Amino acid sequence: MKMVNLKTSTEEFENANGVKETRDEYPYGLTLYLDNETLEKLGVSIPDVGESIELSGIAKVKSKSTNEREGKKSMSVDLQITDLALGSGDTKSAADVLFDGGE
Repeated sequence: MKMVNLKTSTEEFENANGVKETRDEYPYGLTLYLDNETLEKLGVSIPDVGESIELSGIAKVKSKSTNEREGKKSMSVDLQITDLALGSGDTKSAADVLFDGGE
């Protein structure tokens, strides 16, 4: 499966302190909220803000929709996540895997 970055905007803006920042925006619906009970089931501690973690899962298609308005076609799908795994996000190089640390 190919990993695809779904960022829709990298617009620059000036924050309240006058410092330029880049806004990272992603489509509505790509945020997952995991409560305490879910984190415990997954066996993970709360990660730091800004930290990247691996996510793998299985979802069931709950609904699908296609329509056309003024010549523009659009599609959407509602997914119910049924199984989920979270990891540290640390990826190992081939050398690390093959040679136990790459040395």
